[in-house]
Amino acid sequence: DPSQNLAGSMQTVTLTAPDTLTLNGTLSSGGQFTGRITGEDGTPLAATVVNWFNDDLASFGSTATDASGVYTATGLATGAYTVLFHRSGYLVEYYDDKLLSSQSNRVSVTANEVTIGIDAALFHDEGEERKHQEFPAETRPRPSLPCRWRRRP
Repeated sequence: DPSQNLAGSMQTVTLTAPDTLTLNGTLSSGGQFTGRITGEDGTPLAATVVNWFNDDLASFGSTATDASGVYTATGLATGAYTVLFHRSGYLVEYYDDKLLSSQSNRVSVTANEVTIGIDAALFHDEGEERKHQEFPAETRPRPSLPCRWRRRP
């Protein structure tokens, strides 16, 4: 039936020659989020990897920043995402300035909309030797606490 509206439903249609079927529809381009990654001094960080995933890992992906430190994650389903930033020589960080994914602020995405300002300032990873000099053993932060100290595996 040409007047039938199938919006939001899934149906099987069987055609036999010489029948034809015309389908009119719109595909969603998905949601987006975008931001800028800099070093602690405000210098843009090119080639920083940005990863994202939702709770059930049904939607995930990655991209990298351009020369001005800007990135855009595209084609995302509506939902909330955990976002991770990492670059060689810098401490890994979750949005918004968190070391652990369980502490991260989730980024809300809506199909056909752009969420802006998902920015990060990454800090240099100066290595274990300096960290041990700055923190005596009895006061050294534990990795489960929100701090800028991280033990390399």
